[in-house]
Amino acid sequence: MALKQKEYQKNYHEMHKDERKAYGKKYYGTHRDKRRAYGKKYYKQNKEKILAYEKQWDERNRDKRLVYDKQWRERNRDKKLTCDKQWYERNKDKRLVYNKQWRQKNPDRVREIYKKYKNKRKRGLGFVPLNKPFEGSDAHHICPTFVIYIPKELHRSIKHSVLGWENMDKINQLAWEELYKQRMTDILECI
Repeated sequence: MALKQKEYQKNYHEMHKDERKAYGKKYYGTHRDKRRAYGKKYYKQNKEKILAYEKQWDERNRDKRLVYDKQWRERNRDKKLTCDKQWYERNKDKRLVYNKQWRQKNPDRVREIYKKYKNKRKRGLGFVPLNKPFEGSDAHHICPTFVIYIPKELHRSIKHSVLGWENMDKINQLAWEELYKQRMTDILECI
């Protein structure tokens, strides 16, 4: 008996697909505010459960989501730019406050970003560090793009110019040796 009822319902839904779709559009259109209020109430009551489920879904489908998001941005570039611009205009004050707080919390990162900016702006050089800065270090360009942090005394011991390639072979040899020493020290500390 139950099987016949399931088949009947399945057939009924198939036969009246268009009617049900039209009714749904009409119903959802006229009851929009009621449905939104219910949705907000439901979300407040089940927030932790919903967020946990969304997090699990995101973890399981991360690769698919990244591909889909990239494709969507490519298809809707103008729409995204417009939305981003509108959001920025609405939230300009909040954004400025957030940026100021971030700069105060991350002074080392700000210095690093400013160094990159200054180098690119002044001399047209890139800034891709091969090691991390340390106290008393200078950023030495081994070529127009890559940088090795070496001690200031070592950096200033040989006069050199990356743009004219004057004395670069000598100073680069010292910089690579310094980088090798730093890496070996890091490896030995791990052991």
